[in-house]
Amino acid sequence: MKQGEDFFFLPTTARFLYRLTAWIVLAIGGLALVGWAFDITLLKSIRAGWNSMKVVTAICLMMLAAAFMWLRAGDPWKRALCRFFCILVCATAAGSLMVYGVVLSTGHDPGWVSAPFFSLFLGPTDRMAVPTALIFLGLGCSLLLLHTGRRGMADAAHALVLPVAVMSYLVLAGYIFSAPSVHAWLGVPVALHTGVALCLLCLGILSARTDTWLMSSLTSPEAGGQMARRLLPLLLLLPLVIGFLRVRGERADIFESEVGVALVAAIYAVSFLFLIWWSARSGNRLQRKTERALREARDRLDLQVRERTAELSRTALYARNLIETSLDPLVTISPDGKITDVNEATINVTGVSRGQLVGTDFSDYFTEPSRAREGYEQVFAKGLVTDYPLTIRHASGRTTDVLYNATIYRSEAGEVQGVFAAARDVTESKKVMRAFIETKNFLDNILESSTRYSIIGKDLNNRILSWNEGAHRNYGYAAQEIIGRDSGILHTPEDIKSGAVDEMMKVAHENGVAEGEFLRVRKDGSRFVATVVVTRRNDASGHPIGYLVISNDISEKKLTEQRLWQASLYARSLIEASLDPLVTISADGKITDVNEATINVTGVSRGQLVGTDFSDYFTEPSRAR
Repeated sequence: MKQGEDFFFLPTTARFLYRLTAWIVLAIGGLALVGWAFDITLLKSIRAGWNSMKVVTAICLMMLAAAFMWLRAGDPWKRALCRFFCILVCATAAGSLMVYGVVLSTGHDPGWVSAPFFSLFLGPTDRMAVPTALIFLGLGCSLLLLHTGRRGMADAAHALVLPVAVMSYLVLAGYIFSAPSVHAWLGVPVALHTGVALCLLCLGILSARTDTWLMSSLTSPEAGGQMARRLLPLLLLLPLVIGFLRVRGERADIFESEVGVALVAAIYAVSFLFLIWWSARSGNRLQRKTERALREARDRLDLQVRERTAELSRTALYARNLIETSLDPLVTISPDGKITDVNEATINVTGVSRGQLVGTDFSDYFTEPSRAREGYEQVFAKGLVTDYPLTIRHASGRTTDVLYNATIYRSEAGEVQGVFAAARDVTESKKVMRAFIETKNFLDNILESSTRYSIIGKDLNNRILSWNEGAHRNYGYAAQEIIGRDSGILHTPEDIKSGAVDEMMKVAHENGVAEGEFLRVRKDGSRFVATVVVTRRNDASGHPIGYLVISNDISEKKLTEQRLWQASLYARSLIEASLDPLVTISADGKITDVNEATINVTGVSRGQLVGTDFSDYFTEPSRAR
């Protein structure tokens, strides 16, 4: 039987017994009250002529049953009511015993018993019997002790309930042996169903806690507990049965008293022999069952060990294959810096066999042994290192640049066993990095050497990322004061407000390039005209990551064009002011321009004249030609 894990440590059977006894006692008390209310002999005394259960006894039984059921209640009010019922039962029992004491000493009831309230419980015909009062007093105190929930109090409760259980057992024995003097003290007998209910209450209190000095042995799953549970019902019932048969036989004159004693002795001897044989048989069967269970458990354990060993072997082989298939050098290092294991990549990069590597100092295979030693010591101090740069020296003298990542590994007990280190070959990546740096420097030199054109790099959010010398000269900002700022400060507010800037960036984002002429704003607030070309920048996957903006100050060009236009306008006004027809002719005789006087003299518009043959407008075309 397995011990429970709740507050009262009840195993399954004991928990069921605990609840069952409470409900049966509550039913016995309730039915007795119904019998008194409706004068039903069966409910009051079970059989005509037998002793009836007192009303006060029925009420006390119901209160103890309710207190018993609420002993484990979580609601505070139920627990408080449980204590109140126990105290009330103890007070009623103590009052009854007090009255009996006065009767024994004076020969009559005390005067206060006739008071209206006390007469209901302590009147001559209503008070409970002396054994009942003693048993109720013991049961009430036991329940109060159990209510504390402490193990020591539970031990005391079970110690107190034992003599109470013996008295309850005697009440039943008195009825079975037809010996009323056993339970009828001072002329007040105990009813049969009262004795049954009291025995059930004792059984319930004992089953309420199975972790006490008494019940822990009886409910133990071991052989002693199982044997006790088998023998206890027989030991309690057998004396009652044998005694009942002897009493009945003697009263029916089947045999004399001396013969009855001899028969009882013989029956007890046979019964005990049977119990001993049954106990031995059960013990042997239990031992064989235990041995068989041990063998089966040992066989299962052996099987599990073999399966676990095979699983560990497979796991170790799998882990070893993973280590060996790694292209990076892997090594384990003991706390004193000695190599304990390596993979094939480590053998290849050092040019030394596994047998020669294992047991040697880890730092001996690097161009800087002291730095290598500092690395693994740092792992033991901090728990790990990442991207620790070292250079491995091959047996042939060749070197390999690596970055080490290392961490400690522990045993199941948490003790540090060593370091697991993995090296990543960065020789090629260093070459690529050097080439990248050289290319970047070359491009930076090109950008910086361009002083005429502004070359500006920015991200997708228009934040300036790069700034060349040409941009410095054109805009007036130094690189350190403009990088990181929004490129909107280089545009006029008018262009930003009109949406021209956003439109150009949209075209560049969609088509890859956009260009146009814009007014630009210098650091001092002055403006200049520039041609602007925006090119979208993509990453290696072709996704946009920013823009490259190249601009050129064309203010001088614009000024020259304006002067030429003004000069042309001045020459035109001179031509138009002439009253004589003026015309310009190309090498092939076509009219390229005319003045107003020519239009008037020919009656043909300028648009119709330009491009036609000059000689067509004369009376002698050949002569004009």
